[in-house]
Amino acid sequence: KPKRIKNIVKRCCVEIGKEKGVVPRELKGSELSLPHRQYFFNNLIKKDDFSCAYIVADKNYLMPRIVKDKNLCYNYLSSLLFKPILKGLADNIQIILDNHTVKVASINSLTDYIKLEAYSKWDFNHELAFEYKDSMDVKNLQAIDIIANTIYRRYTYKQKHPYGLIEPKFLHHIKFPYSKFGA
Repeated sequence: KPKRIKNIVKRCCVEIGKEKGVVPRELKGSELSLPHRQYFFNNLIKKDDFSCAYIVADKNYLMPRIVKDKNLCYNYLSSLLFKPILKGLADNIQIILDNHTVKVASINSLTDYIKLEAYSKWDFNHELAFEYKDSMDVKNLQAIDIIANTIYRRYTYKQKHPYGLIEPKFLHHIKFPYSKFGA
């Protein structure tokens, strides 16, 4: 329910505005206090109308050449995440990405790469559209940023809360590379 999630982000902005005297135009996961993060997740998980998936990579075990080329790494890891989501799906899909996640010159490379994989290897036979938008203008991308930052904190700083609040919503998650992650 994208509209419900958008409204949760707006309400969280209002709550922060009450405290700080200024309503933020954009919520950034890295800037949220623990009470604001909890407020966001408590409202988000009230209904069972969304799910999440993520991939986290241990850079210590990735090939240095892939790590060096951030867009190549991003495209490859994205394909590992999209594969179980798209494989066998029987619907048209629209994927909205934050336009700050890739270099301008590389925007089409991710789109082309995922489409090629989906159509040629994953038996995906429907429309697959990509849109790049500015998170400042799209509240649902802000929600994703908060979730992504919470995942980052879980693996980087071992912060289990509020990851535990959202954990039941993870449809799947991938720890890459599978055999060496966190070793």
